[in-house]
Amino acid sequence: MKQSVMFSILLFAGHASGSGCRPGHSGGESASGATTSSGTDSGATTSVTSAAATTGSGTCDGGSSSDGCSVSCQDCPPGQKCTISDASGEASATCVPLPDKPKGEGELCASDGPPSQGIDDCDRGYACVGYPVFPDAKCVPFCTDSAMGVECSENARCGVVDGKPACIPICDPREAGKCPGACRPLDTVCPDCFPMVDSGTFACWFAPPVEVGIGFPCPIGECQETLYCGPSGRVPGCDKNTPCCTEYCNLDGPICPQGTTCTPVFKDGHAPNLLLTLGACLTP
Repeated sequence: MKQSVMFSILLFAGHASGSGCRPGHSGGESASGATTSSGTDSGATTSVTSAAATTGSGTCDGGSSSDGCSVSCQDCPPGQKCTISDASGEASATCVPLPDKPKGEGELCASDGPPSQGIDDCDRGYACVGYPVFPDAKCVPFCTDSAMGVECSENARCGVVDGKPACIPICDPREAGKCPGACRPLDTVCPDCFPMVDSGTFACWFAPPVEVGIGFPCPIGECQETLYCGPSGRVPGCDKNTPCCTEYCNLDGPICPQGTTCTPVFKDGHAPNLLLTLGACLTP
């Protein structure tokens, strides 16, 4: 059952990097994976702020972070794991019981109570996250904390969803029905930020409460699935001071309505590998 909640995402520009610990281990190479938060309703309010990447450069020595423990180094006592929980009223790293048979990356999981409290059956270094990222909750790796940085995979970006730092998988907005909600640019609060940069890339998220079609205004990015909220003055028939919905296109085989051209959505060098050919039909 989908419930109405308020979420915020802090998406780090590019990959978080560093020599952090692999989830479930006390040291070694960086982790990779995919994730975000659990949650629910297409009417949820979403705010997104992009920021510079947070990186770490130490080694795991068993010491706790300033938050009480480290989700990267997993320095809790035996039988416990470090997770991010809002049980105290605000999101912070804390030690919680480790389940008897912990689930690994990509396995289906369940939370004991509200997912934001971090009590779940995932192994050390992983969080149980579901809608709107996955239709069924899965264990996914944390990607960074205040002590260390852990690198995301090539097709994910490190972000904080509902207070939890995780590797958010990138989706392709040209492919309908791939997300339980919708594949949306994370900079929905800034539809005029065009062309986009890496920190505003696409992820599975809540569908907007109201969706509009080609040529309609989209001040908060409320376009129908597979449509792009184009910058002001670049969509034919739309007010020059208002962002409006337009079609996506493929840069390697562009097909656009007359009067528009297939224009790269991302700035040069910023497109993720999955979205190198992503364009939008815009006026020159």
